Amino acid sequence: MVLREVLKYIHDSEQIKVSKISRELDIPIGLVECAIRTLKDLKYLMLIKSPSDRDPCKSCLFKLTCDTRGIKMFKSYVITEKGKKLLNDPQ
Repeated sequence: MVLREVLKYIHDSEQIKVSKISRELDIPIGLVECAIRTLKDLKYLMLIKSPSDRDPCKSCLFKLTCDTRGIKMFKSYVITEKGKKLLNDPQ
């Protein structure tokens, strides 16, 4: 199951990048992006936005955005308790 594979990869990695997940799991980038959206919709992943006082390197997953005050923000995800239960389910 692609969703479970992507969730496990995110769980096992400190930093993630969609293209890296795609390469390492040998699935198309579009499918990885769809899996992440679905995992968020199913509440297995939760989006966290945090201000960053430094620019992350270009190789990390965090997508830099700026709010109206010019403060740089990045997107990061955490696995919810529901997501952890899915990973621990021996299916």
